[in-house]
Amino acid sequence: MAQLKRQYDIVLLGATGYTGKLVAEYISKALPTNTSWAIAGRSQQKLDSIASDLSKRYPDRKEPGNNIEFSHNHEVELTDYRSCGSCSAKG
Repeated sequence: MAQLKRQYDIVLLGATGYTGKLVAEYISKALPTNTSWAIAGRSQQKLDSIASDLSKRYPDRKEPGNNIEFSHNHEVELTDYRSCGSCSAKG
């Protein structure tokens, strides 16, 4: 069976909430600099703000990739990211 290459090592769902922001900060300052990660939430504006804030606070670190917005109007399908490497939103 061929292994699929994951786009991100970590996708942080709920990044705009209190705990999500704390986890995003931890990822930015504590994980290896080559960690590929993305943030996801319901507000693109808030996701962009978090990404911008993190890049200002930790300029030597990798900024989270494609900020993924999930709205209430989307049917979201998340498969086991660890094993198959896919994450998609249907709208």
